[in-house]
Amino acid sequence: MPLLPLANGRTAEHADVDGLRATVRKFALAFDTPIDRHDAFQRARAKIYAVVAETIQSVAADLNRPNALFTLPPEILCCIVNYLPLADRVRAALVCRSWRSTILATPSLWTTLAITLGTRTLIWSAALDVLFARSAKLPLTLDLRVEPWYDTTWEDDDNALPAIRRVAYIVRSNMYRTKCLSLQIPDTREIHDHWARVLATRAPMLEQLFIYSTDDTPDVSSELLGGYAPVLKTLYIEFFALETASRALRGLTTLHFDRFSDRTLHIIASLPQLQTLILSSWESPELVVVCPQDFDLFLAGSEPTAVDKTVILEYFPHAKSVRYSLHHTEKQNAPAVLSRALDTDEKIASLLVPWSEPLGIVQWEGSRGGDADLAIEVNSILVAVDVRPEWFLDYLNSSGVLQRWTSHLETATVPEAAWLLLVFVNTPRLKEATILLDEHEDYGQTPLFSAENRFTSRQSILTTLRFSCQPRTPDQRHRTVLISAVLLARHIRFVCGDKMLATLVLRDIVLGDPDSKELHSLVGVIRYEDSTYCADTEELKSWTWGHYQDYRSRDAMAL
Repeated sequence: MPLLPLANGRTAEHADVDGLRATVRKFALAFDTPIDRHDAFQRARAKIYAVVAETIQSVAADLNRPNALFTLPPEILCCIVNYLPLADRVRAALVCRSWRSTILATPSLWTTLAITLGTRTLIWSAALDVLFARSAKLPLTLDLRVEPWYDTTWEDDDNALPAIRRVAYIVRSNMYRTKCLSLQIPDTREIHDHWARVLATRAPMLEQLFIYSTDDTPDVSSELLGGYAPVLKTLYIEFFALETASRALRGLTTLHFDRFSDRTLHIIASLPQLQTLILSSWESPELVVVCPQDFDLFLAGSEPTAVDKTVILEYFPHAKSVRYSLHHTEKQNAPAVLSRALDTDEKIASLLVPWSEPLGIVQWEGSRGGDADLAIEVNSILVAVDVRPEWFLDYLNSSGVLQRWTSHLETATVPEAAWLLLVFVNTPRLKEATILLDEHEDYGQTPLFSAENRFTSRQSILTTLRFSCQPRTPDQRHRTVLISAVLLARHIRFVCGDKMLATLVLRDIVLGDPDSKELHSLVGVIRYEDSTYCADTEELKSWTWGHYQDYRSRDAMAL
């Protein structure tokens, strides 16, 4: 960087040199004595030389001192880099020679590749050759997204089709070691044949397969994966037509179909080890084929959730559970869907209603924005997800529902608004309750801690009450808030009356006045929890491929 001139035309470096000269001169003259001026000058010169030498050595030591960041043990460096998206892993290898040699020499860092093929067709095959070679034939996880024709300008690129052909050949050549494969490709006839050959290749190590067509519904060969994929457990299909069940599908435990029809019904019925079935659309089959498996059935999308439960059970009479996603349900249809999902003849002993990220995204129906919704688990069985809070409250307020749900309830974990409904009815068997608090600036102004709440003569055997700081957006969890002990005591007296509460649990909550005698007189034991170490705060996994695609596309390296 050039030195900027000062007002007199001299640079800052010249000014520093002049300042140094003045300092040395002042220091030397300080040793001058009228008796032996020559001896004083020699002592001053030796002292100046010693100071300069010492300073230079100190600066050199500082410059040569290794930076702790660049002396990380290779194992720790690789552990950190392994969390980075592919593009950032490539950038990390350019930081310095040491990092480059370590990162490039570690094959395990290159076994998970998320790549989007865009407009730079000339570098596709070369880049994939390099990335695949770095993994040194280890088991491979590949997420490959080919931009559709209408999203890019490479339709007129003469290099596009040869590049696609070469990329498909590279993927096909590595199918023998691919553990997880995700393909999102346009169904343009000129390129589909190349991918059809990929999907017809034997895959001895493949455990998960995701295939998605962006344009049309191409057919998949009846000999999918060459009829040989002995460890394949998970198959997600969207906009691909599977004619018959390939021999490679015999070991499937999880299957996602984007459509339910006569064709797919026969395929489902032929999979003896199926444990989870996800359907995101519904075309009523002409023939009723009874599926003998006892799997969990997930219904995502507006069509399957609109089908009456009795109709669904005609095809899947042995289903262990039928679970609904209301992510694509219209407001006017929500009561009917919730009735199908939540109505049960069983006595409800446990109720868990946590906040959750969207779990039933269907790409072609769009993705609803807004806050996180509710997941509903009844008697330890998850029955509904993506439920708007106001829909759930309206359902509880329906005729007879609240009384039926609370008469045998023993444990409950519910949001703040739902708890305010439960405490105003008789819950004679409720022993343990968890209140998931909303985020408030002043908890003293909320209905939960209102001074107007008064204990009624209802029967209560509540022994454990937990207040959990869990706001609506899950990415803001693990925060700590301050709540007055007076407010907690007020609510405990409202819930329990004169009966002492055995255990009060505060998760991510700090008492504003911990020495409050009022609270300690109402509670036997106060226990504190940190949600970071609580297993029940872990997020539920997405049902469909939509969430998986969104996540992968954000981390993919574009070529």
